Amino acid sequence: MFIGMVVQQLLLLPSHPSRPTPLPFRVKHTLLCATRCSYIDDKKYGTGYKPIPSGIVRSPEEKREVAKRLLAKSFDPAWLEHNASLFHGMVQNIGVSG
Repeated sequence: MFIGMVVQQLLLLPSHPSRPTPLPFRVKHTLLCATRCSYIDDKKYGTGYKPIPSGIVRSPEEKREVAKRLLAKSFDPAWLEHNASLFHGMVQNIGVSG
């Protein structure tokens, strides 16, 4: 259940603001399985994501924007503010096929 959180923390160790810790290896790939397949429709706790009606296809840019909003919810706002270029790079590497 918490494996994704562990991977996220591991990947961020080298850029920790007060105690950066280099990794003794290079992470080339990560694979998240059994991630949440539904959304929370609550303004206080939710992501603001609403499924699109059947038959409508999003462009790759629209898919990336949705992914960006959802990914941003996974990080501390202060971290995002201080690591905007790193976050931007992460967003650009999101696969948006299918």
